[in-house]
Amino acid sequence: MTANLVLAGMPGTGKTTVGRLVAHRSGRAFLDLDELVARRAGRPAADILRHDGEAAFRAAERAAVLELAGLRGTVVALGGWTVGRRANRARLAALGPVVCLTATVEELAARLARHPAAERPLLAAPEGVASALRRALERRRPVYDAFPLQVDTTGRAPEEAAAEVEALVAAAATLPAAPVAVPVQTPAGGYAVLVGAGLLQLTGRLARARGLTGRWLVVADANVGPGLGPRLERSLQAAGIQARRAGMAAGEGAKTLATVADLYHAFLAADLDRDGTVAALGGGVVGDVAGFAAATYLRGVRLVHLPTTLLAMVDAALGGKTGVDLPQGKNLVGAFHQPALVLADPAVLAGLPPSELRHGLAEVVKTALVGDARLLRLLEIGGAPEPGDAAAWTEIVTRCVRVKAALVGADPWDHGVRQRLNLGHTFAHGLEAAGGYAMPHGQAVAVGLVAACRLAARLGLAEDGLALEVEHVLRRLGLPVTALDSDPAAVWAAMAHDKKRRGGRLRLVLPRALGVVETVSDVPPEEVLAVLAGLAAADGARPDRPPHP
Repeated sequence: MTANLVLAGMPGTGKTTVGRLVAHRSGRAFLDLDELVARRAGRPAADILRHDGEAAFRAAERAAVLELAGLRGTVVALGGWTVGRRANRARLAALGPVVCLTATVEELAARLARHPAAERPLLAAPEGVASALRRALERRRPVYDAFPLQVDTTGRAPEEAAAEVEALVAAAATLPAAPVAVPVQTPAGGYAVLVGAGLLQLTGRLARARGLTGRWLVVADANVGPGLGPRLERSLQAAGIQARRAGMAAGEGAKTLATVADLYHAFLAADLDRDGTVAALGGGVVGDVAGFAAATYLRGVRLVHLPTTLLAMVDAALGGKTGVDLPQGKNLVGAFHQPALVLADPAVLAGLPPSELRHGLAEVVKTALVGDARLLRLLEIGGAPEPGDAAAWTEIVTRCVRVKAALVGADPWDHGVRQRLNLGHTFAHGLEAAGGYAMPHGQAVAVGLVAACRLAARLGLAEDGLALEVEHVLRRLGLPVTALDSDPAAVWAAMAHDKKRRGGRLRLVLPRALGVVETVSDVPPEEVLAVLAGLAAADGARPDRPPHP
């Protein structure tokens, strides 16, 4: 029998209208949950809300959701906030795919204005329905954004929206497993990071469903573009999205203003306008450069990240940081520019060189140290998954994304708790700059984590055992814990140019324990130099910590 389909979303997104159309076109039955609640109560849902209160209505709604357990071959249109309760979401997900319908506040207000205000008592407000909708959406967005399948009905006729729903569900059914959506909240509203094997070839369909149409310009480097670029372009074109591709050199050396200038010319040649999208296909360097170009072209155009390396999936592709390097240091020129969407497809990791996967694992260890002690234990016990184990990589990427998303949501401009994600990076950037960027970033981060743990021990902030445990995990993953060719004085000098300085003082993020880190200023230079000397020693020496009172 035909599977169920569940439609969620704010009032006014078209759940009932679109749901009836999808049911008719697919030969399914149709059920409106608010109507089911009303039939059971013998009076309209709005009447229950007005006279009995929201708590009574939600209790009746939960009972109605329980009744759906044996449903087959039905399209279900939910109430606007049926998904607000975790237990409801779990039961609804068991029924079949859930598609969340969305629309702009302005569109929702215009649609709801066609109906009597008495039908929407929860949206009654002296300042008008648009303000009530905006407040409600701000509260509800994290839940709505956690549904990976979304269709934006803004400006779409019901028939067009119904066709988008059907096409999206059919495409998602071809995936080996349901993707995971992690919402990221920002001052501008928010976006989702979708993680799942096979997402790359669904980019066009997912983008079109979310309203990310208009011209696309795909930016990919010389390593990624020839292999994955055509696949992405075919996906976009199949969804009716015009797409062109611009190349750039590979590697950290391409993170320059000159590369950004080249991209501006490519944007102009592609006739990219304010309704267009820049898609960054590749690793962290591509994401940083393409993101900065998107942030500054026409004062900002839409950006989609399609990370193809582990490092980019777990870190660089989310959070809105973009930038390029100067000769004096990394990322000294940049801007915050939040993406509209991030699609991470762990299946592409199977095509990476083993060394590239190892480099990304350094960021995974960092993220585990910052906010997921269980992940660190899993790496310590099991090591790295096989390159082709997309399910295992999906779990690792998802866990890391959740940690970073929580910090980005709490501190979008990187003035507070988000700085925890800089753990090990000041050391890493110093090592990279002092060595002329010959050391891969992942290796530098691994050594930087060791340095941060050793310094924390020297300062009495952490036990020696933390550094030993981190070193053990890094070795288990094939990552270095020393930098034998480094010059401590040169690394220290490079660290002095790090962008995380405040008031001329270098700030270091140091760990106290698993999941507990803090930012420390005015660390004695001799302590830092002693740690750097230990990293450069042939035996990886760990100088004794001086006694502390």
